[in-house]
Amino acid sequence: MKLRGLFILFTSLSLSACNSDEVPVRPNGRSLIIHEPSEAIKPFPQAQTFVNSIKPNNLSQEELNNDVVTYYQYWLKKYMRESNGQTPGGGYYVRMKGTGGDGSEITTSEAHGYGMIVLALMAGYDVNAKKYFDGMLNMCYQHYSSGNSKCMSWVIHESEESQY
Repeated sequence: MKLRGLFILFTSLSLSACNSDEVPVRPNGRSLIIHEPSEAIKPFPQAQTFVNSIKPNNLSQEELNNDVVTYYQYWLKKYMRESNGQTPGGGYYVRMKGTGGDGSEITTSEAHGYGMIVLALMAGYDVNAKKYFDGMLNMCYQHYSSGNSKCMSWVIHESEESQY
């Protein structure tokens, strides 16, 4: 339920931003994100229980948390990639071959957005989560869509040029 709520919030914010007539504003008017250390407001693990939710009854909360951490470490190693240096300010992205590209894409806006949500949820466990998140935000800011300059390009090419 919590993830569904986050998904709905993220989707509605994304769509409202793309339909807005306002010019995107970067934090403090900067063109690049500068990593500034901070504490997570709701660090992992939150381990909350919600009304009418289902949790496995054969695993302890500690085991569930350990499983999440194990998969997160696998996900980082398999999918998190650093900019090749062509993007001003550098950054990070979630490596993902999209559908509908020409085969030379490295990520899509969907993979990028979901990756940012994962990093926000894992803050508190991973001391690098904010660095990765800020780097992903910079990649977003540096790759606006040619179809709508208020949204991130749907595909980023392996040369780190925006395609759409």
